[in-house]
Amino acid sequence: MSTRATIHFEHVLRKPKVVTHAIVYRHHDGYPDGLGLGQDLVRFIQEVKQLRDTRLDDASYLAAKWVVFDVLEYHAYQAASNETRIAVGQEPYYPDPVPRLDFLSIGIVMEDPGDIEYRYHVIADGKIEQITWDHIGYGDTWDAHGTISTLEGEIA
Repeated sequence: MSTRATIHFEHVLRKPKVVTHAIVYRHHDGYPDGLGLGQDLVRFIQEVKQLRDTRLDDASYLAAKWVVFDVLEYHAYQAASNETRIAVGQEPYYPDPVPRLDFLSIGIVMEDPGDIEYRYHVIADGKIEQITWDHIGYGDTWDAHGTISTLEGEIA
């Protein structure tokens, strides 16, 4: 079963009021550690920081960049999967080349779907030194919280 998650791209209006500008749904690998969404977000923020125009203070712009980043990662996974299958004498599973708009694992949503397990918060403060996350347990209760450093990629 997939580990579903949403990413809330936010900014601080006036402390402590945080406003969400975009919510992106991801259907798979939503967990914060290992090869999950947490580490993908760290790689994304680190890559954005290398750009001349980072817009790290614009939540909507970051959300748009995230969708492109995640789709490109998804397509890279499909291509690598095909190469692995071909190397062992199997037929490729995905079309080659993968059509640009062929992805089902990501979407823009108005609110959190009822099936998510994790919610991430990316606050567009100009630096984005950390990402926070919440885990939902049984009975719709947020039972765990954590932070991920975008500087070190460490999960706390």
